Amino acid sequence: MLKSSFILLFALIIGFSPVMADEKGKKSETPNATELVKKADLLLRGEDSSEHYVNFVVNRPGQKIARKVVVYLKGKKFSLTHFIKPIKDRNTTILKREFDMWMYAPSVRKKIRIPFGMMHQGVLGSDFTYDDLLKESTLTDDYTHKIVAESKGMKKKHGKVYVVDLAPIAGHPVTYKKLRLWIREKGGILLRTQYYNEKLEVVRVLSYSDLKEIDGREIPTTWKMSNLEHEGYSTEYSIIDGKYNKIEKDDIFAPKTLENPPSSNWKEKSTK
Repeated sequence: MLKSSFILLFALIIGFSPVMADEKGKKSETPNATELVKKADLLLRGEDSSEHYVNFVVNRPGQKIARKVVVYLKGKKFSLTHFIKPIKDRNTTILKREFDMWMYAPSVRKKIRIPFGMMHQGVLGSDFTYDDLLKESTLTDDYTHKIVAESKGMKKKHGKVYVVDLAPIAGHPVTYKKLRLWIREKGGILLRTQYYNEKLEVVRVLSYSDLKEIDGREIPTTWKMSNLEHEGYSTEYSIIDGKYNKIEKDDIFAPKTLENPPSSNWKEKSTK
């Protein structure tokens, strides 16, 4: 009894690492949930910055609206979304600078400040919110993280995949009661996100697919947001090309870029 107590005390002193058994019955160390989420998040948004050339398609029953967009992110403070096509949306821009957000609509030549209350509304009628594109809330800073399982359904195709639950930190500006992520161990790739309302019902599902190499990193290039509250509603964010950690200056996120966005070589990118 004394020996058992000593062993338990020793384990507590040196720190205990939780373990999971793999398919061969061997014990493997469970990764830190926060570090796992951070790796998956930075893989998509870039350690410093990212630039995505995107086909942005809104699907509605009997209707499809296609747009071409360039999305720039730098850290957690700056983002710029520039709509290239169709003509009616050309040079519409959405800019975030720290806690300030604006939209510019060339058709009315007007800058519109986006209040926080609009952050969770759909961008131009899509199923992606302003928060999804502008990254006002982040997976790492606004939630706590806990690994709750390993996915059996995804194992055959992706190997070991961790299921991670995210709970909002009190006082942080988030909309959902809970998020649940599926993250592949190999490469730290995010495969699925579920969004839960106050009743802990799943209201949106973001699935990631079509793994390809973009600027030296393997990422999912098709992100499909399905709105479970409206049958047949979904939006696809398909990355045609991109760059990571190449934006050196913050000039691209200056207020003047709302009306004068950077020139886009979309044609060359989309036919690459």
